[in-house]
Amino acid sequence: MKKLIILLFLLSTTVLAQFSYSGEITLSETTTAISMNKNINTSSSFGLAAHLEADYSTSPIDFRLVLDPSLLLQNSSSKVIFETGLSEAYGLWRTDDFDFSFGLEKLNLSYSRLSLPFTIEPVGKNFQSKGLLGARLVYYSDDWRFRPAITYNYESKDFGGVISVRKDFDDFELEANLVYLKDFSIGLGGSGSIADFIVYGEGWLMDNLKEARASLGISTYYNAALLTLEASYSQNPLFNSPKAFSQILGQINLPIEANSLDINAGLGWQESALNPSNKVIAALLNTGYSINVDDYKISINAGLSHTEFATAYNLKLSLSSFY
Repeated sequence: MKKLIILLFLLSTTVLAQFSYSGEITLSETTTAISMNKNINTSSSFGLAAHLEADYSTSPIDFRLVLDPSLLLQNSSSKVIFETGLSEAYGLWRTDDFDFSFGLEKLNLSYSRLSLPFTIEPVGKNFQSKGLLGARLVYYSDDWRFRPAITYNYESKDFGGVISVRKDFDDFELEANLVYLKDFSIGLGGSGSIADFIVYGEGWLMDNLKEARASLGISTYYNAALLTLEASYSQNPLFNSPKAFSQILGQINLPIEANSLDINAGLGWQESALNPSNKVIAALLNTGYSINVDDYKISINAGLSHTEFATAYNLKLSLSSFY
């Protein structure tokens, strides 16, 4: 399977380099202070990340390549984290009634915007989602969409399958999923508009009913600001929690001429690691301001996260160049 990934990568690189592409390169510096047991430890890290999308359209097959390589240098431990970032490399055959794709491709099954109750996609070292090897068919019939897929996670070496059925109504859509990846999972999700609001949500049942996941959210505009509020029962990698827990998440996105202000907040109730019969509060807050000038973006982010054991504060400065 690794040889197949390399072959798809080389094929895509050779073909796609001659045609349309876009991407960005980001250089960042992050300073972190962690308060634990009345002690404060500080550290800093430098990151270099890139995102490349390349497409070649022909008849009857289109090719797509997506790369997200990253390099993170942690000064405190002199540790270097490198991610090759091969996210997608696949071919797509389109007809009037169906699409057929093969290769390394992402398979998003979620309707949530601020959390991720369920996913079968591999996750990279920097929490970015990556594609799955396999083949999938998307068939359209009036207001219905059928999407069967055969997948292979080359990292965990697990074969899987997905059958997805979506129905479009006047103001909303519903999608049912049957997933097999070691165990069976059943999911139902959807989104729709009510007046000036977008309501969305999803629910998942596993073989073990105690591992069920769900989310429900609402989004609307207030003047130019986009407001999103979401309740979720899911894992959250920012809290380093292996178990799902109840969370309330919010986001404000406010464009200011060519710039933007983003505020993200979350409040959760986790099972205590010291006393599992008790619940403890977990919280996060992050504010970011981005300045856009031509093909460049300067971003300043300040945030904090609080768990049972520590409170972390961070300040991140980044410069991105688009091409």
